[in-house]
Amino acid sequence: PVRIEGTAEFPQSGLYDAPVKSDIRFTYANGVVMKSIQTLDESQWGMRFVGTEGEIKVEANSLESTIEGLADIELKETDVRLYASDDHHDDFLTRAANGETTTAAPVEIAHSSAAVCHVGMIACLRNKPLDWDPKAERFTNDEEANAFLSRPQREPW
Repeated sequence: PVRIEGTAEFPQSGLYDAPVKSDIRFTYANGVVMKSIQTLDESQWGMRFVGTEGEIKVEANSLESTIEGLADIELKETDVRLYASDDHHDDFLTRAANGETTTAAPVEIAHSSAAVCHVGMIACLRNKPLDWDPKAERFTNDEEANAFLSRPQREPW
C-alpha cells in the first residue's frame, strides 16, 4: 500500500495487547483499496474481499460469494495451484533441515504479507492516515510511525 488509515480497539487488561476490533483501509498506487475489518466474534473468522462486482468471503474451509457461480468454479488440472501447508513454521524448518530452498511461503512473499499487517497496526497505533513508500519501506509523513518499524537489538546485531 501507499496509504494506510486505521482505527483499533485495544484490550485494557489481560495478557494480550493485540486489538480486539480494527478497521483498516489500505490504498495501493494503482487505486485498489483493501479493507481489513476485525471483530471479536469467534463465529466469523476469515476474510471478506469487496470489489466492484461483488464480494467473496473466505473462512477456514468455506468460500462464499455474491458473484453468481464464482464459489462453484472447479479448478482444471492445468490451473495454477498454490502449495498447501497447514504449518508454515514446520514447513520452513523441515525444508531448511533438508537443504531445500523452496517453501510454502517464500521469504519475499512472507515479508510483504507481514509488512502489510505491521503498517496497518502502526496506522491504528498512530490513529492517523499514514503515507507509505513501499520501496524504501518507510512512512513519508510521520517519523514517530517510523520508530515502530524496528526496535533496539542486542549486540552484536
